Amino acid sequence: MNETPAPVLRDGKRGNPFKRLALIAIVALAYFLTGKLGILTAIPPGFASAIWPASGVAVGALVLFGSGIWPGIFLGSAAVNLGEALFGHSMAPNNVKALLLVLSIASASTIQALVTSSVARPFVQGKGFYRCRNIFKFTGLALFTTMIASTMATLAMCALGYTEWSVYWYSWFTWWLGDYVGVVVVTPVIALLPLELSRKPAQELFEAVLIISCGAVASAMLFGGPAATEHYPIAFVLIPVLIWAAFRLSYLETFLCFVAIAVPAVWATERGLGPLAPAGVEPDISLVFLQLFLVIISVVGYAIVSLLKTRKEAEEALATHVK
Repeated sequence: MNETPAPVLRDGKRGNPFKRLALIAIVALAYFLTGKLGILTAIPPGFASAIWPASGVAVGALVLFGSGIWPGIFLGSAAVNLGEALFGHSMAPNNVKALLLVLSIASASTIQALVTSSVARPFVQGKGFYRCRNIFKFTGLALFTTMIASTMATLAMCALGYTEWSVYWYSWFTWWLGDYVGVVVVTPVIALLPLELSRKPAQELFEAVLIISCGAVASAMLFGGPAATEHYPIAFVLIPVLIWAAFRLSYLETFLCFVAIAVPAVWATERGLGPLAPAGVEPDISLVFLQLFLVIISVVGYAIVSLLKTRKEAEEALATHVK
């Protein structure tokens, strides 16, 4: 089966400089906006987040356009963390320390994205994510490459006094898992976005809206409904909705269904509601439970999409051969 190459802009060697600058600006803006969303789930002092979708945006952009757009990741990370460094903690603002921390985090995020995209590119370019084995390879590699930013940034926070050394490993773990969830969930969608947008038949729209709406309503009822304060361990009831999206539709709709499930889940879990926030457990610990739940259901959903894509291509190839 032929692989369709991704439209890359490798190291700025292809395309005109204005296009590259435009891509850098778009990536920076995308990183900033998704980073601001991630800050909503941050633990004190506001840098390590339970879910960090910007990490997936960064890796996906590098896979799609090449490493030449890395300044966009650096600028987006610097912008999203500047306010937190100056005003989002209990210490008095210190401009020198804030600048050092912002530069450290931006550098760590950029290096991590470059490394992750470089090691993953051989099997994720083009239709690579439509192969189930590539999904699992990428998921396994990301376990290690997403440790780069958590290690570098958490060391910087502790060294500069923004975080106590006594909570180093908790901050490191939360940062790592937040980046990992973002990379695993968002990267495949960004990398496949041109292919996904080019193949959407109009008849799928109604079913996509129906499935995504079901995911949103089911998650809202489970995490914020009347039973939310009872903390019944029934989060698994959301899995069939995501599997429905994976079987009937494709990556983009499965991702949107995942988002529809995740938004109410994050909102409620932060407030101690729902099946992933047992009574007496701190909200930050509950968010770790939520992270694990989200990464598991996303990988399962994407794996099903990939299996069905591979089967469909095999059937089409066989039909062509028979003819």
